[in-house]
Amino acid sequence: ANTALGRLRQLAPDAGDLRIDLLEAEVALQLCEFQRAAAAASRVRDAATKAQAVAPAQRAARIHAEAIGRLDRRPEARRELTSIAARDQALGLTGEAAAARLALGIVLLRIASSEETRRALEPALAGSIQAGDKRSEIGARTVLAIVDAKEGKVPEAIRAADAALADAQKIGDRWIEGFVLSQRMALYNWADGDTATRATIEPTLAALRDSGNRNVLMATLTNLALVATEALELDKAEAYIVEAEALSQRIGSQLGSGNLDRARG
Repeated sequence: ANTALGRLRQLAPDAGDLRIDLLEAEVALQLCEFQRAAAAASRVRDAATKAQAVAPAQRAARIHAEAIGRLDRRPEARRELTSIAARDQALGLTGEAAAARLALGIVLLRIASSEETRRALEPALAGSIQAGDKRSEIGARTVLAIVDAKEGKVPEAIRAADAALADAQKIGDRWIEGFVLSQRMALYNWADGDTATRATIEPTLAALRDSGNRNVLMATLTNLALVATEALELDKAEAYIVEAEALSQRIGSQLGSGNLDRARG
């Protein structure tokens, strides 16, 4: 997708084509190049608003809010996504409203109560199903499983993650498959399932590397480095940290880099 985007830039007669700028924001977000995604989305949002192109403006606003949330500006992302989801719903943009609520739920997972997080995620799931967006549906189900686990329902959460993984594999979406695998591995760890956790490490890393989801890959590698260090598997821990350090330079999250420094320490 990134290569195709570059070719579009070469062919486009108009250097400021909103459609191409919007594609750049989407591609950058998928690759976890959050500063690039935020900058491209901001350009589209402003230009589309000026041109009264409502749907592109709303999508760009959502991508911008997602990107700044990943760059540790969570309170700001929370406010923006709440407003964007409400306006999407009023405009009848069901799929966009669901995507905004899913992004909001992921932000809230770190900074809010389980109840508030669930209030964002359940409409996200319903909207994704209505819009026929299978990736967002699977993502919402997976994050809801994490909420269940935080409330002490770990076995139920693992079953929900297993079902989400089966659906991700069925549609052949490697990006969402890697995400589900990473969250399922965390659930196994919470359940003290050491054997299950170890069995899923390599499939999870393979899917995340294939998908280009650098942010989740970095977080997973950092957590695995801590586990390997505790087991005195220091060569393995070093390899995880080296790979994660290379990723952190592209992502730009201070929190992610801080966690990586903690693992190195």
